[in-house]
Amino acid sequence: MVRVASGLVRVVVWWLGKVSLLMCTRTFVARSALALALTTAAAGALGAQGIIAGIALDEETGTAMPCIDVSLTGSDGKVVTSTQTLSDGAFGLPAPDTGVYRLRFKMWGAHLLFAPEDTLAPDANRETIHRLGFRIASDESGVRRYADSNPNRPPRPVNANAAPEYPYAAKQDRRSGEVVMRYLVNDDGTVREDFTRSAGHTDAIFERAVRKFVHTTEFKPSSRDGEPACALVLQRFKFSLAPR
Repeated sequence: MVRVASGLVRVVVWWLGKVSLLMCTRTFVARSALALALTTAAAGALGAQGIIAGIALDEETGTAMPCIDVSLTGSDGKVVTSTQTLSDGAFGLPAPDTGVYRLRFKMWGAHLLFAPEDTLAPDANRETIHRLGFRIASDESGVRRYADSNPNRPPRPVNANAAPEYPYAAKQDRRSGEVVMRYLVNDDGTVREDFTRSAGHTDAIFERAVRKFVHTTEFKPSSRDGEPACALVLQRFKFSLAPR
């Protein structure tokens, strides 16, 4: 029953996301009659089960953020339930038992982000736009390495030694540099080129090298609860040459 309810929630939220994204600019506006009807129908089908729904948008560009993990955590910090954002950034979670909770947003390679605490009950309904400003984890030089047996791990190149090619001109000038790149790997290991975006670089020549690497590399997809999953990644790439 939980799986069926969860699936229904995701379908409803997908429609809510489509409708809401067309109706919002900087603020969240009222739902259309269609969205309201869908919500009412879902509540009836789920026995008045509430829905904690929302849309994840990039804080800087305002674009949707798909394939990030969204978890509802209790006051003890433990995860109660979790899901992933859809292609339009929409997500939905079943409302929990009465208590104080907050949403946690996770992108591989970035610091966790949290929404403000909220008091929820089983019949609670929320629909919020979350503008997220993920930042690269300062204690990592890239995405952490996880064993293949780990049921939750980030995507990574099939060739463990794969790395961006050092630009010839930069090598000749003995230039060093750094790039932080955000990219999306589908659940089949392919890369969504339209979601690749530089989050900072010291030299455009290195940014181009990293972008080419990401788009031409074969990846193992992310694993979520032991199943292949799409994933949005924030990764730092460093370029340096050994002293002569």
